[in-house]
Amino acid sequence: SQPARGGGEASRHRMVADQFAVASPPPPPLVASAGGGGLGRADRGWPPGAPAAMSDEGLVGDEDDELAFEERRRERDNEGDRDRALREMLAANGIREDEMRKPETVTHIEMVLDECCSMKGMRYFPNLRSIILINQALTKIEGLDTCVTLEKLMLNENMLEKVEGLSGCSKLKKLYLCANSIRELGNGLSGLAELEVFWVAENLLTSLAGLELVPTLTELNASRNHLTSIVRAFERNSKLCTVNVSDNRICSFRDVLELSRLPHLTELDFSDPDWGENPLCLLCNYQTYILFHLPNLAVLDRMRVSKEDHQVAEAAFARKRLYYNMRAKVLRRHAADVNRAALALHEDRVAEIRTELETVTRSLKRVDGFAEAKAHNPPESLWTEGKASDSEAAELRKRFGECQAELADQLCLLETLGAAVNEECDSCLKSFQTELMSGGNIRFEQRLPEKEAWAQQVEELV
Repeated sequence: SQPARGGGEASRHRMVADQFAVASPPPPPLVASAGGGGLGRADRGWPPGAPAAMSDEGLVGDEDDELAFEERRRERDNEGDRDRALREMLAANGIREDEMRKPETVTHIEMVLDECCSMKGMRYFPNLRSIILINQALTKIEGLDTCVTLEKLMLNENMLEKVEGLSGCSKLKKLYLCANSIRELGNGLSGLAELEVFWVAENLLTSLAGLELVPTLTELNASRNHLTSIVRAFERNSKLCTVNVSDNRICSFRDVLELSRLPHLTELDFSDPDWGENPLCLLCNYQTYILFHLPNLAVLDRMRVSKEDHQVAEAAFARKRLYYNMRAKVLRRHAADVNRAALALHEDRVAEIRTELETVTRSLKRVDGFAEAKAHNPPESLWTEGKASDSEAAELRKRFGECQAELADQLCLLETLGAAVNEECDSCLKSFQTELMSGGNIRFEQRLPEKEAWAQQVEELV
């Protein structure tokens, strides 16, 4: 509830505000025009003794003078708006006249549904420790350069689009920016060396980049944003104890593994009755998976977790891991058996080729010896045998080359078969690992002839 603004109390606050905001003189008094419509000369700040050529509709004189006059009038209007916002803030917080004379005594300002629209008045209070401005139609964080002792800042339900203007608040410990239109954090958290609590729920964030600037953070609420992953989001936030990322678009257990790097994490919310849930919460073995990988967790999705819950999760996951380890061992043994069988076949075939190669080599030696003997005899002798020997030598040399090529092919075939077996084995091992890390939510099936119809349906779906 807010204090009443009517009567003498509100008048006294306005008078005190006027005395305090000496840097921003009040706007000129409003005076009705003689014609009864619009504003009179006093409204528009007409200088005394103005010539008759000046009228309520504008200036008849020089155009530059008219532009300068309009600029001065806009400045006075802005100053008047700031003064009115300051008066409303003083009245809403019940700040007395003696406190205005000593603004350093004001340590707390709170406004809800007052539409002050500006934070510039905060610069008048250097010792503020807490500022709460909820639903004030604020569009910019400003006026906090002198608030070096500020510890708590709550700007929920405004129209902020950027995190800015906080570099001078080195003592800030709690920052609440919920229900705004912030799309990224950027460097807005730079300089907040003592920030511990940061709520940025119900915004438009797609990434948590920028949290690395506040390694002192212990509590984060980024619910109801557009986050799809938090992988590598908390690399420099090892002090986090509470994380709430409910009502986002997180759907992978990989994000849970990312949170296992936080040694002090005790409270985690992927689902929150006040906000909503992530697609991740609909996966099988969701709770078991999280409790196994986060053994220090005491609260999950706003529900307390006991030691017995952790023990049950560890036992269930241990059984599942043992099952996949046994499948992996059987697979490796089968792969080794296939490689040994292939090696045996390779050695047998190589032995046959080498035996044939030796026979061909002996025949070639015989033919070559015959050809050498023929060279030392008259041409008329052994002509028929010599001609037959030449044909046989060509066939033997051709067969010799084929045997050598087949030996090389056998070696290449063995290497190719071994690589294919190892690749298939590694693929199956990765599928086992994926099934285990997904908590059983992903299953791989081999495409067999008896399952061809089912495989085609899956292929069309994918």
